[in-house]
Amino acid sequence: MKKNAAVMPDAGTVSAMEMAWIGKMAMRPGIGLFRGEAGDNHRHKHWAHQLSIGIGAPVQLAADCGTMQAHALFIPANTAHQLMPGHMMSLYIDSTTDEARAIVSMMPASDRIIEAPAGLAAIVLASFGDDMPHERSFDTLRARLQLGALPARNARLDAVLQILHSSLDHENSPDRAAMAAALGMSGSRFSHWFREATGMPVRSYKKWLRLVRGIEQVLAGERLTDAAHGAGFSDQAHFTRTFVEMFGLSPSSALAQLGKMPRHR
Repeated sequence: MKKNAAVMPDAGTVSAMEMAWIGKMAMRPGIGLFRGEAGDNHRHKHWAHQLSIGIGAPVQLAADCGTMQAHALFIPANTAHQLMPGHMMSLYIDSTTDEARAIVSMMPASDRIIEAPAGLAAIVLASFGDDMPHERSFDTLRARLQLGALPARNARLDAVLQILHSSLDHENSPDRAAMAAALGMSGSRFSHWFREATGMPVRSYKKWLRLVRGIEQVLAGERLTDAAHGAGFSDQAHFTRTFVEMFGLSPSSALAQLGKMPRHR
């Protein structure tokens, strides 16, 4: 792995001449996959773990520790980075999912970007190979990760996650006090507990869920304006700002030339 000092663009600026991302994308609740040519992006961070695997050449990125290059790199959630353009496969995994728990258990203990184990990269490539580019490949991934062998899930966390996911279909999002009361906690204790259990503030996680919902709607053919409103953003500009903050480029550049992977027949 190669590490050198790197100077990165400001996260708040996006070039008007962005190189679009071209490839295929598939999403399931809590996990998304991109395969193709990654285009331009600026320094950013998002609330999902990311596993990027180079196809034909190593994947490269720039981060606080410098530049990094490897066959596969694991980027923990909320870690600032800039992905270099190239042909690759990337998984984006909500940190609350069983897939995330299984993948993290295969990593050396670290809160920094690290080279992913060859065995993990092989599992992902085998699940989403050229001969099997279907949404059912997520089931193959789950089987290969042996999710049934994981420790039991946190029942209280699952109850809160159910409330948060259900709220996406309603205009009124549950506030901290309501969720804290459901668990018999004070508001401050609930906030501390949620961050300890998930690694993120509950407000940030709610914003992440809304962004993912908007992406799903755009990929389903909705206009950006309609997708923004449907995901609970005040307008398209708010959705775009959030997307740039979390992915380092505009949603039009990121999604315009992405196709959905076909459903398995």
